[in-house]
Amino acid sequence: MSRRTIIMIGLLGVVLLLGLLAAWSWVPEAPPPIPPPDVADAEPLVATTVKAAHEEVVAEPRSAAAWSRYALILDAHEMLIAAADAYRGAARFDRGNAAWPYYEALCRPDATAAEHVTLLERALRLAPTSVPVKLHLAQAHLRAGNEDRASTLWTEVLDQQPQHPHARFGLGRIAARRDDLPSAIGHATAAVEALPGFREAWAFLTVVSARHGDATGAARARKRAERLTGATSIDDPERAHRLEAIGVSRNHHARRGRAHLLAGRNAEAMRSLRQAQAIRDGNDIRTELALALARSQKIGAAIAMLEKIVKRTPAFVPARRTLGGILLQTDRRADGVTHLLSVVRDDPSDRGVRIPLAQALLGAGRIADALETLAPFRDLDLPHPAGLELLAWTLASYPEEAHRDPTAALSFAKALVATRGRDPRALDVLGAALAANLRFDDAIRALDEALANPGLLGAPRAAVRQRLALYRSRLPFLQPPVR
Repeated sequence: MSRRTIIMIGLLGVVLLLGLLAAWSWVPEAPPPIPPPDVADAEPLVATTVKAAHEEVVAEPRSAAAWSRYALILDAHEMLIAAADAYRGAARFDRGNAAWPYYEALCRPDATAAEHVTLLERALRLAPTSVPVKLHLAQAHLRAGNEDRASTLWTEVLDQQPQHPHARFGLGRIAARRDDLPSAIGHATAAVEALPGFREAWAFLTVVSARHGDATGAARARKRAERLTGATSIDDPERAHRLEAIGVSRNHHARRGRAHLLAGRNAEAMRSLRQAQAIRDGNDIRTELALALARSQKIGAAIAMLEKIVKRTPAFVPARRTLGGILLQTDRRADGVTHLLSVVRDDPSDRGVRIPLAQALLGAGRIADALETLAPFRDLDLPHPAGLELLAWTLASYPEEAHRDPTAALSFAKALVATRGRDPRALDVLGAALAANLRFDDAIRALDEALANPGLLGAPRAAVRQRLALYRSRLPFLQPPVR
């Protein structure tokens, strides 16, 4: 072999070695294995699953599939800090997937608005038509003070889905900030029409209607908001499916079922609750399944399921509460009252059940039981607007004199106005209490103020006018006798 050949082979070897080194330098360095999160308090199956997924990452530290599976398992079981780190690992080895920066942002609720914007803008560049990403990004921009960018994103969503409730709600918030109250009310109304369980939108509609002088609309929206609980999350079926498919915890599926119920997604609620039931059955899951059935208009099946629970486990209060509430909507109102009375006896602190129970008792002519049910609302140190309204109205205008208490009615009516403001309904209740105390001139002034509100329209306005005529004739208002 000639000297020239040897030199050429040596040079080729050097070039090849340099090429390999250069190629290796472009491969992302694997992050060091991170310790698994604390699973001491997790369900045994969850702990085992998390540990196995972590071991996969340790064994294949450059595998995007291993990192993403680990991240999704952590996310599904609400180990959010560890999940955010794992999503960052997945993104390092799968840079073209929008899910990983998007999911990381959702697992970092305490991050700054700027940090959320950075992650979600990266996700949007990779998935420019994703509605959930746009909605979360718009919220982040609004928190960061970037109203124009948020408005653009919400408008883009409406171009894709014209009645999307979260986009309508977002644009309504911006309109309210700019004092465009008619537009704010229009967007908020569209949001609650598209998603009737949207508590935040009802609460927002209450505020903007009041600012616009529509007291009746504000009162109606307030009542709807008060009946709802929990936050209304942005719907993302793909993410929900991924997490439900990988989740192994009964609590995980049960929580998702409850969230679907709150949002009015009954079919999805039943699917998640069935998954929880398959892991371990229980009265809690069966009760929520019955509620989902009732909301899907399968009233008979819901009642049958709840009656079995109550018969088997009479001490399980949630089943009796749910059964009683459903029965009040049927021709078995008396049975519903019986169940709800038992709930109040066993759990006196449950205020939520007392208003519908008292209304049902009043409708049945059981005034003494109704007043006993309403007794906790007499505590003016803890004012409850709906309780104060029903107490004041009943004590001022009940048809039987023996059950009226004008002095107490006036006290509760004043507390109602102080708590809820001088909206037409509160003023109407105050007028009835004043008239019951023979203070007709004050009652007339209260109803004149109510009628001066341009938001009092239709049948409520006509009823107030009828009561005003009574007070001008120096007569109190009394409800029709219970038959």
